Amino acid sequence: MHTDLRANPASFDLAVRQALADRRAQDRLVLVVDQFEEIFTLCVDEEERAAFVSALLAAVGKAGERTRMVVGIRADFYGRCADYPALVEALRDANLLIGPMDREDLRKAIVQPAVRADLTVESALVATAVADVIGRPGALPLLSHAMRETWRRSRGTTLKVSAYHQAGGVQGAIAQTAEHVFLSLGPQEQTAAKDMLLRLTALGEGTEDTARRVRLSELLAGPRRQNAQHALDRLVDARLVTLGADSVEVAHEALIREWPRLRQWLTDDREGLRLHRRLTEAAVEWDRLDRDPDALYRGTRLASAMEWAAEHPDLVNDLEQAFLAASQQQRASEQAAERRRVRLTVAVLSAALAVISVLALLTVVQLNQTRTQRDLALSRQLTATAEAELPIDPELALLLAQRAFAIRRTPEAEAVLRQATLESRVRATLTGHRSWIGDVVFSPDGLRLATGGDDGTIRLWDPARTGVSVTLTGHHGPVRHIGFSPDGRWLASGGDDGTVRLWDPAGTGNPRNLASHQDVIRQVVFSPDGRWLASAGDDRTVRLSHVDGASPPALLGAHQGIVRKLAFSPDSRLLVSAGDDGAVRLWDITGAAEPRLLTGHDGTVSALALSQDGRQLASGGHDGTVRVWSLADASNSVVQSGHNGYVSDLAFSPDGRRIATAGTDGTVRIWDPAGAAAPIVLTGHDRMVERVVFSADGRLASAGNDGTVRVWNPVCRGQPAVLRGHDGPVYAVGFSPDGQRLASAGSDGIVRVWDPTSAGSHVLLCGHEKSVGGGLAFSRDGRRLVSASDDQTVRVWDTTGGAPLAVLPGHRGPVYAAAFRPDGHRAASAGDDRTVRIWDLAGAAAPIVLSDHELTVFDVAFSPDGQRIASASGDGTVRVRELDGRQPAVVLRGDAGPVYEVDFRRDGLRVVSGGEDGTVRIRDATGTGLQLVLTGHTGPVSAVAFSPDGRQVASGGYDATVRIWDAATGSARAVFAGHDGAVNGVAFSPDGQLVASAGGDTTVRIRDTATGAVRAVLRGHDGAVTGVAFSPDGRLASAGADGVVRIWRCEVCGPIEEVLTLAHMRSTREFTPQERRTLLHES
Repeated sequence: MHTDLRANPASFDLAVRQALADRRAQDRLVLVVDQFEEIFTLCVDEEERAAFVSALLAAVGKAGERTRMVVGIRADFYGRCADYPALVEALRDANLLIGPMDREDLRKAIVQPAVRADLTVESALVATAVADVIGRPGALPLLSHAMRETWRRSRGTTLKVSAYHQAGGVQGAIAQTAEHVFLSLGPQEQTAAKDMLLRLTALGEGTEDTARRVRLSELLAGPRRQNAQHALDRLVDARLVTLGADSVEVAHEALIREWPRLRQWLTDDREGLRLHRRLTEAAVEWDRLDRDPDALYRGTRLASAMEWAAEHPDLVNDLEQAFLAASQQQRASEQAAERRRVRLTVAVLSAALAVISVLALLTVVQLNQTRTQRDLALSRQLTATAEAELPIDPELALLLAQRAFAIRRTPEAEAVLRQATLESRVRATLTGHRSWIGDVVFSPDGLRLATGGDDGTIRLWDPARTGVSVTLTGHHGPVRHIGFSPDGRWLASGGDDGTVRLWDPAGTGNPRNLASHQDVIRQVVFSPDGRWLASAGDDRTVRLSHVDGASPPALLGAHQGIVRKLAFSPDSRLLVSAGDDGAVRLWDITGAAEPRLLTGHDGTVSALALSQDGRQLASGGHDGTVRVWSLADASNSVVQSGHNGYVSDLAFSPDGRRIATAGTDGTVRIWDPAGAAAPIVLTGHDRMVERVVFSADGRLASAGNDGTVRVWNPVCRGQPAVLRGHDGPVYAVGFSPDGQRLASAGSDGIVRVWDPTSAGSHVLLCGHEKSVGGGLAFSRDGRRLVSASDDQTVRVWDTTGGAPLAVLPGHRGPVYAAAFRPDGHRAASAGDDRTVRIWDLAGAAAPIVLSDHELTVFDVAFSPDGQRIASASGDGTVRVRELDGRQPAVVLRGDAGPVYEVDFRRDGLRVVSGGEDGTVRIRDATGTGLQLVLTGHTGPVSAVAFSPDGRQVASGGYDATVRIWDAATGSARAVFAGHDGAVNGVAFSPDGQLVASAGGDTTVRIRDTATGAVRAVLRGHDGAVTGVAFSPDGRLASAGADGVVRIWRCEVCGPIEEVLTLAHMRSTREFTPQERRTLLHES
């Protein structure tokens, strides 16, 4: 019938009439075409698609009123129907938009199936499930799966809300089921399951990814048939996929949308997936055409497919392999014929050789010109690619920038080289493991790094030399967890083979087998005194071993489920364990007391940590809660919730005042252990966060399934340092003992050692409760910094960090400006309360309050000799006063609106100002003489500054530009663009060679004043940057709307040869063969 309909779509009408021939005249036939969108997602043959539409329309059109057709199609594919005019006409005035269910309909969908099965549903469960689904399109399949999993977890005849939460709810049930099934498979079966699920997904073209129905033979034809069959059986048993007579498809498209791991797979190498899908479809079409040679691949399509197949041999099934082999054979035949034609052509060309030789000399000149243009084009191309790769893969961006600059030293290549060197944080890339790495840990002295992986090996590295120093073998399966003893003499490991092994990190001697479990070991932990080693795992037991092997391991007891977490108290007397049974157990390893049982979690306890003083215990679970227990009285706990999913890891800060948690919802949260304040929510990861860890100095690192490591300051809110480079989820992360290095490892089998502070290395000064405005100034010796804030305070800081040296209250509104007197004994501030205040920093006298402005005072500046002070106000004036108060203020007028900025020239004789009217004005500080009016900005001028030598003026404005002017003539020397928003502040470096600008786009930009070249773009503020200032030694301070002051040292702002040396030092790898082919066009 398929062949007949494709040849003559109208023949479907005959089949319909035959079906009605033996029926009564009043009988009607209803054709239901569900999931009509699959003609666009699964059918790649336009001719076949058009024939199918024509057949349907013919059946309805000719059979008259006895036939009706109901077409169900997703709204996001409805527009595709417009490609078929006849279908458009049939659908006209025949549309019924099916909206989402209302609350009553959803309640019935939940309750009625349970009633038919003689079950009851808790009212709380109904309310919770309805609230999770209402207003959420496409959530019904998720609800169906969540209710099924709730039923599986419920006991008796009542479906309870606790079972619903344990199942993960609407949002997490199907993902939790899929994740559980996937993790229960072996490594080879996981690979087969990944390939299977990718084949069952149709990649969207401007639409969401959808389900794809495939033949069973496509999934089970390949080098791993048995693994694929077992994986398929598990997926079918879990009702994640459905099995037809000879076809397979996902049970719910919700699996594609909601399971983070599958979404990650679909994102990781989308172009590779598209290439594989095209290969699959081409192979099927070739087979359908009786393996017609004309249907084979040729040229670049064959080359691309062969390259992909060589890199992914396990993903190519039998038919695809046969198709590629036939394509290669056909190519060989065609190339042989081509060679015969070439030999004939050579004879003819030989006769023309003499003529060509005459023209060769002329060509040489053209070739040189062409080579020059080619190099310039390649340099520009690599520069553009490096810029694009900076936020994605900084390691690759650094390689590209160096190559671009080596080919042609253009200003663009130099700028991207400086930026790539600045943002490169990787200090070592350690390769050797053949698969995923499950754990990474520094030795106590920080000189060695140990990793354990799926390949069953433990590797010890010297991070400084980026090489493997020792490889330890002996485990018969993946190594799950490793740990150094406190003195660094021993390394313990546990893995899937159920053994706990103790190694000499130097690699000498055989390992000692300290303990044996009956199943996978999840964790091994040394006691702080180094005498004991605890282990736990899937056999539900906790075992305690003497490190010296003096006695057999002791079985402390058993949980009623997998034991996932262990922790010792600082005095080594108490061991804490937790796992899938939801209980936390406290074992006295001296035997002096009975073990204590802490309950409260509803489901698996997945995270555990003790504070460094041993007084508090924190636990996190699949119920999404964090519980903090006092070990002195563990009868009650502080319960805190907020994660929209389960807690995957947690850690105490070194001072015990904060708890950091990682969640499957992609967030990191900072909690008060006492529960006195709402948690700080740190967002940025776009997948599950696997690990969190504090450094000794209180910084926080997190690792996620999005392939990134992020370094946060948990005290100052702001954008984290994002460390990119991993190709896949990051499972392990750890700081060195001194906090100077950070190691990470994950599914790509690579260990990376990072400098977590180098990119725009800076000190954070935290304390202001609101935005820090443009008021920011260094003292003359560079040791102190003064800042002004919307929190109505002025603060004086030690530039090396720490708490403020002084907090100066008094203003009755936001403070917009602050400045040091050159002798450092006084500071001035100005703000919204229309006053200028002069503070005695020794605290010996009350501040002097100047209140002669009529409106807000936006800026204040001391003269270089410290005898006068200038202020700029919203009243349109600049006022210059003698500090001794003997003379009245000089009032400088002329601006047609508020004046925002003022600065003295180095001799103190002239002042520059800028304001609302878009002009920059240079005037005599005494109010006499001719003023220069500089025009060019297309909006208000928000910042002005004299260069140190007084010859130039820099200005920044709302037009997003920085302009350099000649201070003597008023002529414009340069216009710098680049900020994506207003420029809020400008400052010259002490030597006048650089100018820094503060932008509303959250960045600080540093430029060469002579050439205009960008030296660096500094990122880190979580909001507009409101001011910048250079210290005498060249450090740069910036203030932001995030309430944070940052002090930067720009290591890439010096001579380019120094930057090249630094770039070479920071390059941890070479181009891969694939990168050389695709990016450098090398053969």
